[in-house]
Amino acid sequence: MGLAVQKRSPRLTRVLVRLLKPISACLILFIVIFAIITNFYLFYLFSWQIAVAGMALPGLGYIFAWLAAKLLHQTAADALTIAIETGIQNTGIAIFLLTTTLESPQSDLTTVVPVSVAVMTPLPLLVIYLYNRCCRPKPDEVAAGESQRIV
Repeated sequence: MGLAVQKRSPRLTRVLVRLLKPISACLILFIVIFAIITNFYLFYLFSWQIAVAGMALPGLGYIFAWLAAKLLHQTAADALTIAIETGIQNTGIAIFLLTTTLESPQSDLTTVVPVSVAVMTPLPLLVIYLYNRCCRPKPDEVAAGESQRIV
């Protein structure tokens, strides 16, 4: 449907993009907050080993996918896209299967690792995003600095 709207009505596409970005952000924020509140008891089962494993899985997925994409001569933008798509694994399927097939308390104990991965997955992306927004010089600042050195 999205491709059809893009093809037939570019004006509507621009309006929908402007609307869908904040709506999507609010929806994702709502889902994350609701999931944390309803499953808060799982955080008591976290250990430092589970937290490290939860961060290592998506982090290693980002790194290895980016390296593989660069080795296969992908552009920087495509390599980044491949890395993000690979690093963000669908932990929802694992959590759903564990909670529906096992009885409590086994289901609670086994969902701790997928939940830790789900919680830790966005952290490396958030750190990179914040670094790019706050610490990295803007392209116009870099250009201004270079022109001052030339003079």
